[in-house]
Amino acid sequence: MRTEFDRGDREIADQLVASQIDKDGTFTIIWTAYRGERTYGKTWNIQELHVAFSPNDAETLAGDIWIGEINEPNGEGHRDVERARNLVDNPEEVRWLGSPRR
Repeated sequence: MRTEFDRGDREIADQLVASQIDKDGTFTIIWTAYRGERTYGKTWNIQELHVAFSPNDAETLAGDIWIGEINEPNGEGHRDVERARNLVDNPEEVRWLGSPRR
């Protein structure tokens, strides 16, 4: 994902703020959008992505996620301060996209 942000081909997304890969096969990224006005976060399951897409190498999956979700965020998101607490300085600013964690 860092490569996608570094390319500079951005319409909405600004910069990668934080990323984390967990032992359970999920990865989370937090990024700013709309010239820093919003901070979004989202978590994906690597295995689910691997099964759902073809080709499913890391570069292709990152490109698909970039195009479909990061550079064009869908929705306003929801707050989950605990989820962002150890990833960013201001966890209350992160708006999480996708389903809330349970």
